Amino acid sequence: MGFDLPQAAPLKSQVQESEPLCAQVVALTDIGQKRKNNEDNYLVLPLDGEVLRQGAEGFTFSLAGPGLLLAVADGMGGHQSGEVASRLCVETLGDELVKLLPGESNSTESLETSLRSAVEATHGLIFDASQKDPALEGMGCTLTGVLLSR
Repeated sequence: MGFDLPQAAPLKSQVQESEPLCAQVVALTDIGQKRKNNEDNYLVLPLDGEVLRQGAEGFTFSLAGPGLLLAVADGMGGHQSGEVASRLCVETLGDELVKLLPGESNSTESLETSLRSAVEATHGLIFDASQKDPALEGMGCTLTGVLLSR
């Protein structure tokens, strides 16, 4: 069996400062093989407040601004209300990060500090919700994310 790979465009050794960087993101989730419901949720958040429009190939936008947060939360298997925890996670994380972002200086250190604080606040909100409602007791989720900035 054989197949041909399409020719890749030659890679540039360096990105010029004047060249705009773009990102194309496709968000997919899967129920998996053990669950009856999908407990995955995702977040695609441009830090400049750009409104995302999803096209056939996913989300496409410029990275010339302050950055982009991509995150996936997955409810913990075997625990109740994992889908609630993962939804709360991506909703809260985006809101908290936007509140905490530094003004004009989006240095790597300030973005890292803001993201860490947003994750901690998100964890606190999910934990508090699980303590207040017996139907949500023990809920949790995993979070994987990346913050892209130039």
